[in-house]
Amino acid sequence: MSSERQEITVKAEASFYAAVMDCPPTLLASTPGVRLERRGLGTYLRISGSILEPPSVWSRYLAHPASREVFGQTHPLYARAPVVYNQRGEPAAIAYFDTRLLLAFFEVQLALGFAGASFQRHQRAIDAILAGGQAQLETNYYEPFSHQDNVGIHYVYGPGEKGSGYGQADWSRFLQYSESMMRRACELSPEVFGGTEEGLRRALAQYPGYLAKIQAQDGSVPVALVRHWSSTVGHIMRTKGTSDPIRYRSGSEEGTTYIPFIEGILDMPYREGAVLVLQSICGSK
Repeated sequence: MSSERQEITVKAEASFYAAVMDCPPTLLASTPGVRLERRGLGTYLRISGSILEPPSVWSRYLAHPASREVFGQTHPLYARAPVVYNQRGEPAAIAYFDTRLLLAFFEVQLALGFAGASFQRHQRAIDAILAGGQAQLETNYYEPFSHQDNVGIHYVYGPGEKGSGYGQADWSRFLQYSESMMRRACELSPEVFGGTEEGLRRALAQYPGYLAKIQAQDGSVPVALVRHWSSTVGHIMRTKGTSDPIRYRSGSEEGTTYIPFIEGILDMPYREGAVLVLQSICGSK
């Protein structure tokens, strides 16, 4: 597997464009695997697996034990991990990019959305935490240690901004899992779904039905919708569910404990060459 072959492109629009423009040019120029391009009226940030070389604050972050637990473990839905680690616990290769890995890179290595003294303060806080100290960390996109994201609606296109940037098998698996969890939540708390079969059908038409329709239509991911049902079903599972593995594939021996829907989106692998458009992001500090 070659990290260098893994590449995605982020199309800089809205507040993300301003964040990229605030990033010190010397940092972009000195970070391997990152290239700022202008095509016509568009500005693009191309990112490849080469971001692991040479050793940097980013590679030290990925080597942090809490990071290895998130990025080095086989995902129960997608059956692989985004980062390959060597026997010393060091990141050796990027297997694929996903939203979580991308947002962590923005915060840790590039500190996008921070400028001047704020940029330096942000980087010092990251260094202090990695050294085992305490520091107050402000973030724009993603809290890299508690793993909370701050991303609104975004688009995930395939190469050339055509089709979906997610693999069909991964996307289908996520939709299947989502429907199974919605049905399980309805069994546990039917009142949330109106207490009728019709109420469940209406809910499923919205999620994951509308999610599947809109993503196929224009590549967008209505994150607010995913968050709503992630929160609703998550509350039901925490208060009325069990810790036993939940079967989410009819007739299969597979199963998993509940994974919040929004986590499934953050962790879903991008296809190689995917093009991302991130929108609702906090502004520059």
